[in-house]
Amino acid sequence: MTRHLLLEISGMHCGSCEKLISEELKDLPGVGAVKISAVNGSGDVEITDEVSEEQVIEAIKIAGYQATVTKKFKPQKNQNLMNWISL
Repeated sequence: MTRHLLLEISGMHCGSCEKLISEELKDLPGVGAVKISAVNGSGDVEITDEVSEEQVIEAIKIAGYQATVTKKFKPQKNQNLMNWISL
């Protein structure tokens, strides 16, 4: 099952920070789309059951940043990505 994690990420300053985090996350099996924003200090990570929240947080830590999950979502059946329900 696919779900999204919305993250608060501290310590980012620029596009290079975004790229470092994105690359670290994309190396994890079970990670799909990754959107990181240094401006907002946030991230949106699409994951499957192959990867845990803890692994996502640890990957961000390895990249040199701190993160916390602020919200979890999964898509509703037969609806596009704009329609989410909170877990």
